[in-house]
Amino acid sequence: MSRQTIERITEIIARADRHFDQQELVKARELFLQARAECERAGIESGYLAWRLCVVFDLLKEHQLAFKHAEEALRQDPLAPPFRKSFDIVARTMSRAIEEAQGQPDWVPRFYDLLVRAGEGTDGVHLAMARWLHGRGESKRALKLLEAVTVLSPACADAWSLRAVLCRSLGDEQGARDAEVEAAALKDPAQPPFSVPGAAA
Repeated sequence: MSRQTIERITEIIARADRHFDQQELVKARELFLQARAECERAGIESGYLAWRLCVVFDLLKEHQLAFKHAEEALRQDPLAPPFRKSFDIVARTMSRAIEEAQGQPDWVPRFYDLLVRAGEGTDGVHLAMARWLHGRGESKRALKLLEAVTVLSPACADAWSLRAVLCRSLGDEQGARDAEVEAAALKDPAQPPFSVPGAAA
């Protein structure tokens, strides 16, 4: 790789940084992407450039691309604090978006798959995905997901409550009553939790 190539890429990144500092995010994004293309042609990998793209995409609310670049930056340098911080920010943003989604937007399963694959599938994210599936008429898939959540997080009252709704929608009245008992016990400290046999296992 020639010195001229490095200088050309460095200059593009510097211009992108200047646009970023002036909050000209679209121009910054285009220049960072141009630098990325130059790096690919030269056979260069840059965690810094992936991180900068993550930040720009996040600010532009293109969260799926931000997440992709955050993961790439961490693959190249998993110990860099700025990379880890940006990854956490994007993951939290995507989790919150799933949990607060209204209706059944098409992007929910894409966000969900990315988060789960990266080990960021919280109880709230799983519950939101189950609600999304139920809203799409896929109640059996939703129930399987809720069954896993209540096994791995048996103290999650909301998971038991939703499991009751799903069981009832599928005609399993006994399963619904059992789940309601668990939810009530968890919400009322005076009641013994895990009254369904084997639920605490």
